[in-house]
Amino acid sequence: MNNSQFEPAPDFAQPISVLKHCHNRIRKQIRTMRNLVAQVPKSARAIDMQQAAQAVLRYFNIAASYHHADEEQDLLPMLGNAMRTRRGIAATAEG
Repeated sequence: MNNSQFEPAPDFAQPISVLKHCHNRIRKQIRTMRNLVAQVPKSARAIDMQQAAQAVLRYFNIAASYHHADEEQDLLPMLGNAMRTRRGIAATAEG
């Protein structure tokens, strides 16, 4: 199993890039889970599978909750403000 460290996240000055990076991490964890399931019937080393499964659980128990909080507290309000601003600009341009 390849459980190397993740590549560094983008700077928080680019919040959409940061969240995209987090989604890529989630996809990587899902791929790891699929690989684990595929290897169960094979003669894979049990310790490697156990370590990979523990890493996936740790990710979803810790990092995923921070990711969801970031979306709820930062991204969604920012997108809402951007939409209201765009509507205001469009209304001004029409009027």
